[in-house]
Amino acid sequence: MMPTSWWVAAGIGIGIVVVHVGVRLFTRWWSRGVEGTHTALKVELVGMGGRMLVVLVLTALVLLYVPVPAEPFVVALIGFLLLSIAVEVVLVARRRFDDSSHA
Repeated sequence: MMPTSWWVAAGIGIGIVVVHVGVRLFTRWWSRGVEGTHTALKVELVGMGGRMLVVLVLTALVLLYVPVPAEPFVVALIGFLLLSIAVEVVLVARRRFDDSSHA
């Protein structure tokens, strides 16, 4: 049986990914409200950079100041981050496929 601190570390990693997904959803919502493809692309790219910065800063803060085991934290963080990116790619590809079939 794993110690409780391992579960807490994994939970913190998953929590950071939830913040990442929340920022992604906000960025998507914001980019749909702007006019022009060029501006929407800028919003998406700034949002992507912001998401990466948020994950980096939160990860560094946890690893430096929170007394939890690093291994389960990093495994949960990377695992769920990759899962969220894979889901995002599938949704975008599906949307692109649906858009192209109606043209």
